[in-house]
Amino acid sequence: MQKFLWKPLIAFVLSTSAVFQAHADPVGLYGSRTPAIAIDPVRDRGMVVYEYGEKIYGKFVDSSGHGAEGSDFLIFPRDPQSTKKYRDPAIVFKTPQNRFYIVARQSYITHVGGVGDVDSHDGVVVSAYAAGGGHLASTTLYTLGVLRDPFSDGEAHPAIAVDTYDDATCCVNIAWEDARMPDRILLMRLNPDLGLFDASPRAIVTPAERVNGLSATYNSRRDMFAFAYDGCTASGRACDARMTVLPSIASGGERHLLLPRQLGNLRTPALPSITYVPGTDRYVAAWYWSTSASHGLAATTVSTDASGGLAAATPLFWVQGLLECTPMPVLCGTAPTGAARVVAVGTTSRAMIVAPSARNFSQLFAGYVFDTATRSITGTRRFSSSSDYIGSGGVAYSPSGRVVGTWRQDSLAGSVWALGVTP
Repeated sequence: MQKFLWKPLIAFVLSTSAVFQAHADPVGLYGSRTPAIAIDPVRDRGMVVYEYGEKIYGKFVDSSGHGAEGSDFLIFPRDPQSTKKYRDPAIVFKTPQNRFYIVARQSYITHVGGVGDVDSHDGVVVSAYAAGGGHLASTTLYTLGVLRDPFSDGEAHPAIAVDTYDDATCCVNIAWEDARMPDRILLMRLNPDLGLFDASPRAIVTPAERVNGLSATYNSRRDMFAFAYDGCTASGRACDARMTVLPSIASGGERHLLLPRQLGNLRTPALPSITYVPGTDRYVAAWYWSTSASHGLAATTVSTDASGGLAAATPLFWVQGLLECTPMPVLCGTAPTGAARVVAVGTTSRAMIVAPSARNFSQLFAGYVFDTATRSITGTRRFSSSSDYIGSGGVAYSPSGRVVGTWRQDSLAGSVWALGVTP
């Protein structure tokens, strides 16, 4: 297998990379978390969104990840005095309209007799921003207000994707999970001004009994949306990484795919990320996996046919934890420790997967570059190096040829960082 041959290249690039956290810029205040990023290809600058104090903020950065323009600004709530809570932002840029779209889950505190204060889910909220930063529109997509465990993260994590058409009616596509319907992904399509294209959310029936870790992308060649998620049985003991595609506008036509496991089905997948790679007309899905002894990262390509049929390759590569270095010595010193994010590198056949990782006693936010045509790793990049804890982040591609990453990092100078690297 090729993976035996990848270690020298990967270890060399990670050990000799000139890109370190010292060149990155802090975004947001200490305690900021769950960052995401999208790039405006016309201005060649990005917007980072993140959560701080149960509110969502935004910050413009240039293609190097430096916060050179303006200061952080409040996105949710629109009313600074609101007591509603906001978490888990996602962001995308729609090129024909030159707008950013930001979505987050929204909740509020409800007092229940005999129970006390609980977090009541209120739906997802989405805002449109002009490329220059001005707010254009906002809307909330409500569910019925389910009472939930305030410490649980297992509900309503939204994902967002947009088409590439200059069309006034469709589509900004928002998907989320709903605790009332554990075998459903809820999907709502909006027009670019955030008016409703669908009269009510569409329930996508999935093969799994419950879903989590939702990610979305758009296939421009076939005008289809795709979602990746980890689907589990009701007991939560049998989980798999899965993928669903459906037409952009037409109803029906859903296709489902079970993404391949590796090494005897022992690894439990979680939090998959997906992107469409136009250079090869393939999707790339990447996910975090774990066992009782170790953890790591897996990825695969998924091809489509004219009718939208799906076929997955065996995992392109997998990176494993320190306890398994002896049987499979692949990048043993750099074990991913959290959710992956994946982005296409322009219109080429390449993509980059990024993930928080650990190397010896240091923390990394590392990127793995591979070519989907040859199914080979072409290099790795180090976004950061620190003794501080590094958590999940986001990634976007800039037309200047850089991949801009953003990640959570516990340090005195700031908790969200950003940096652009050349893949």
